[in-house]
Amino acid sequence: MIKQARHGSALHNHKTATGMGEVRYRGLIGAALLLSSGIFVGVPFAEADRTQTDKAGPKFTAIDPEQALRRGKQAYERATYAEAFKWFQQVADRGDRRGQYLLGVMYSKGEGVARNYPEAAKNFRLSADQGLPDAQYNLAFLYQGGLGVETNMREAFSLYQQAADAGHTDAQNNLGVLYRDGNGGPKDYAKALSLFRLAADKGLPGAQYNLGLLYLNGLGVAQSYKDAAVWFRRASNGGLAEAQLNLGLLYSQGDGVPLNYVDAFVWFDIAAGAGNQMGADFRKILTSRMTAEQLSQAKDLARKCAESHLKDCG
Repeated sequence: MIKQARHGSALHNHKTATGMGEVRYRGLIGAALLLSSGIFVGVPFAEADRTQTDKAGPKFTAIDPEQALRRGKQAYERATYAEAFKWFQQVADRGDRRGQYLLGVMYSKGEGVARNYPEAAKNFRLSADQGLPDAQYNLAFLYQGGLGVETNMREAFSLYQQAADAGHTDAQNNLGVLYRDGNGGPKDYAKALSLFRLAADKGLPGAQYNLGLLYLNGLGVAQSYKDAAVWFRRASNGGLAEAQLNLGLLYSQGDGVPLNYVDAFVWFDIAAGAGNQMGADFRKILTSRMTAEQLSQAKDLARKCAESHLKDCG
């Protein structure tokens, strides 16, 4: 499984943590070249796209496209990427959008072939033009980052919109960030709010966090620390260090949640454990304000939280 890369986009608004320094709240644009839950997300492996495959020309003489996809998937899962690439190439050569998409993924990751962003963009485009949301999403990311193509935020916006309209969760989140920032399209907090909520309700931590930021800053919605805390909590349970940091700050100040140094320490500690330096810094500051009993309790809770994989965090 490939972890999803995250890229920050700072909001102009910020909140000052009294006595604990200034924190700038960052929005996530969760753009990954390969979706976190596997290369077949959004492309049901067992489901044949037969009408499209048939249009590509005569049937495979050596192997059926569905069998080629199965064999390619098996090879990929064995990490025999060169073999997987060959199977997916057969499918792509038939004009099948799934094979084109998968070749784009392998070119973008340098798996089974030298990394080549122009080739990735070419294959994503072939697939995206046939309406595959995963391909539209990944091609949007390439346009956003100028990888293999010239940076073009309007094109990225359009492609994210197409994928989001088809229900693509990560595209909904990314499009929400673009609407929020007015990047590639109009600034529209109401649309950003709607898109973040769609993705957040489907469990995407980055969207839950971004929704929390809108409530925190009162963008497109009435300002509410309480609602911000709710969404930061969900994103924190999903493993997002930025949300864990911000939830700790809310507990440390009693904004939207009861003032509670123990709970604040827990979330600072979890964020620090995920590599968030600000979490470590605020944990250190908070430690100097806690009693020995509070600190002992907080360390126990933080340990239980980590050991439960964020399921038992108080």
